[in-house]
Amino acid sequence: GQQPSGHHAPAAEALIVAFDLLGLPHMNPTSSLNALAKSKRAAVIDVGSNSFLLVVGQACDGGPPQILSQDIRMPRLAQGMQAGGLIQEDALERGVQCMGELLGGAEEFGLGASQVRVVATAALRRAKNGREVAAQLEQASGCSLEILSGEEEARLSHLAVAMGDSQTLAVDVGGGSTEVVWAAGTERKSLDLGALTLTERFDGKGLSCPESFAAARAWARAQFSELPKDLGGDHPLALIGGSAVNLGCLVLELDHFDHTQADRVWASTSGILALAQDLWLEDLASRRSRPIEADRASFLPAGLLCLGSALEALGVPGGWTRTVGLAHGLLGELLD
Repeated sequence: GQQPSGHHAPAAEALIVAFDLLGLPHMNPTSSLNALAKSKRAAVIDVGSNSFLLVVGQACDGGPPQILSQDIRMPRLAQGMQAGGLIQEDALERGVQCMGELLGGAEEFGLGASQVRVVATAALRRAKNGREVAAQLEQASGCSLEILSGEEEARLSHLAVAMGDSQTLAVDVGGGSTEVVWAAGTERKSLDLGALTLTERFDGKGLSCPESFAAARAWARAQFSELPKDLGGDHPLALIGGSAVNLGCLVLELDHFDHTQADRVWASTSGILALAQDLWLEDLASRRSRPIEADRASFLPAGLLCLGSALEALGVPGGWTRTVGLAHGLLGELLD
């Protein structure tokens, strides 16, 4: 409640005492408290099927958080999961190592493990041993880990891109799932189809590259056929996730991968599908000569195929790549 005139809140009184003890001149206590509030920081780690992403941010008055740091690792947690539905021991070991590295990055901003919000998506959601793996990651890292539903994942991704226009549509392709959000974020669909799952389903099947692409193309089209048509209207469509960021660099024909250049790049549906086919038919060395993340070369064609197939099913001409996503949406909520 309001303090009587001439009196300060208890926290402000404490600041004045601290200034006296330190022999510092008095500052306006209200201004000091506001400065402390403005410096509020938070960190999020998004535990994905392919990659783990750390985002550290600081609250800003009347706007989205200021991003202080981003760091990504690719432990491929869901690698090998297609066969038996289990996260493999070596994948878990890579995940534990990556978590430790990212938590070290958060510590540089004064945030310990207990202060970092960790959320997991499709890999832990779908794996038969997902709960056990989550518990092992928690024990090894000292963090609490929440496994998000597909709907919550979609909501947070949409939140990150809808700050300018709440009617923005969003297609978020991850390693193990694709989330589609429309109707100002009130309608969402999560599909168990992503860059890594599509790659593993059609990789090593004894098919030639053109045949495997045709099979993957037909299967993806069938999976996305349940999406509603003609949702775009006059509203922007945001493409989210690692595949979308790499797509932005490909469309711009950069000399090398640079995620800072890949935000709000227009990509047509037909162009995305053509790029997906081109990369699918290339060997890894040829793919890595392009402006993409080298660690993503093996499954990027499938990620682009997911993006293009989703847009095709929605009946839209294309979309805008975005370099924000789930972690940024959650960070915004934490610092609101």
